[in-house]
Amino acid sequence: MKSVFYTISILLLFSITGCSMESTPESTPVPAVTSLPTQAQTIENLALNEPLSLSITLDDPVTLNGISLDGGGDVDTIPVEIEGVVARQSGSGLAIKSADGNTVPDSYLQFNLDDVVIFMGSPVGRVRLEVDYLDEGTDSFSLQYDAKPTGGSDGAFAGGGAVVKTGSGDIKTASFTLCDAHFANRVNGGDFRISDDNNGAEIIREVRVFGVESNIVTVHVDDFGANPLDNLPDSEANHPGGAGFNLQRGYSCFYIRCQ
Repeated sequence: MKSVFYTISILLLFSITGCSMESTPESTPVPAVTSLPTQAQTIENLALNEPLSLSITLDDPVTLNGISLDGGGDVDTIPVEIEGVVARQSGSGLAIKSADGNTVPDSYLQFNLDDVVIFMGSPVGRVRLEVDYLDEGTDSFSLQYDAKPTGGSDGAFAGGGAVVKTGSGDIKTASFTLCDAHFANRVNGGDFRISDDNNGAEIIREVRVFGVESNIVTVHVDDFGANPLDNLPDSEANHPGGAGFNLQRGYSCFYIRCQ
């Protein structure tokens, strides 16, 4: 009989919300879009002691609250007006006239987060990203973002989900929950971008980023038959919670991952 027993505790982050994307209508149908001349951006002050809540309203001038809109290369956009409301439109593969005179075809709206507020997954690596867009046409757009590096990928340009529009003419909101946001300026110098997928221009009114908290759970593996000093196969140990817990075969010290 063994005289020494070890208790191994593992701290683990579990999601409050799953990694998913959904879109919901925000207002009534809106008609014609009118191009406007570009003006300078203005900045609102950030309350750094508040929970993470950043935004950018794509007026003309653009209103920044911890998020800025990039330009140049393939991320130039133009301001457009929808019944008195200003937004920004992507190029859908056409070169938009830009301040630097580049003729690169444009297909993205690229955004940069204030590094002082969030950088390399700190203070949070789990965020909800909301995009207000004009649901015009039946084309699609997708999200690419700077994700936490893993053994199989550096995380840059990670796919965050896609939206297929329905042609309702409404302003809708697409919501993306990112479980592994890194945001270290590795998306061509930005933190995330919206691709119009080269199948139709996208008109975006506002983008918001909110921090999402995680729970910390302590698991004592000996409580579930994973004592490294006994003769039982560690892979036979199971957490009574069932779904959401995975014991990795061949390890006395196992890890748990969210499903």
